[in-house]
Amino acid sequence: MKHRKILILVCLFCAQALAFSQTEVVLQLNHKVNGQPFVLGQTYEVDSTQVSFDRLQYYMCDFVVTHDGGQETALTDTYILVNADDNEVHSLGEWDIQSVESVSFGIGVDAAHNVGIDPTTYPTGHPLAPQQPSMHWGWASGYRFLAFEGFSGDNLSNQSQVHALGDANFFHQSHAVSGESAGDALMLSLEANYAHLFVALPLDDGFFEHGTTGAAAKMMVNMRDLVFEIGTAAEIEHPVAREIRIFPNPTAEFIYLQGAQFCEPKQWVIYDAAGKSLLEGMVNPNEPISVQHLHPGVYQILFEDTRGTSTAAHRFLKL
Repeated sequence: MKHRKILILVCLFCAQALAFSQTEVVLQLNHKVNGQPFVLGQTYEVDSTQVSFDRLQYYMCDFVVTHDGGQETALTDTYILVNADDNEVHSLGEWDIQSVESVSFGIGVDAAHNVGIDPTTYPTGHPLAPQQPSMHWGWASGYRFLAFEGFSGDNLSNQSQVHALGDANFFHQSHAVSGESAGDALMLSLEANYAHLFVALPLDDGFFEHGTTGAAAKMMVNMRDLVFEIGTAAEIEHPVAREIRIFPNPTAEFIYLQGAQFCEPKQWVIYDAAGKSLLEGMVNPNEPISVQHLHPGVYQILFEDTRGTSTAAHRFLKL
């Protein structure tokens, strides 16, 4: 009996140690059009042709992370519905991963969860649950892997649309990417250049394809081969790193400052991933900084001393 109790205690200790070793892995997508931030309704120039976006959504799934010296972990049952006009950071779950070498994924919905699936069987908030506007084409055809709607051509005179679907258009891709620390999370960052969606498509004349062939098939190939590349969150240079800690990180509501009273910073400024100033205030280690209204994503807080010189900068993840 005594040995059994000891064995149980050892098993519990090992289980707790394993739980504590797990790290939340998050995916940050930097949405761009030839280097410009992606904005719905904005006019861009792509290959000397005007184009604008009214809608751009797509699914990502079948994530496999290569990490910690060549180990592979499949992030099972992980689905993301990407809205290109939303800079949300996507959680991929908690896994026993410390450093990342690459990530692979598919654009769309895998065959096992595509055709013959009723979206209402998923709980509200799940990416495969009913959406508005709809991302499901019907019982027999499955999900829209990608939905693009917009205008193109001179003076945006032509309507262009692609709703791509079909298991034959589900492709995997792989990218060498190293995870970056974002508080207690490990962040994978990819840049998406949506100008490359339109390679070999007739932007001058416009196009309209709801289905599995033509412009829909070509756009899915472009998503596989051309759109994504390794990205990094925008960095703001600072000359001196000081012993300031922000917590909790990640956070959903507030952040607190620890150690600021010893470094003589007087002001803090919060920037988004594009380097845009969003919030600022005076340093008070005894008062929390509210970040409740910020969209989910990775942000940077910069501290300045009495001379207005930057003294430290730290990233935090807003959930």
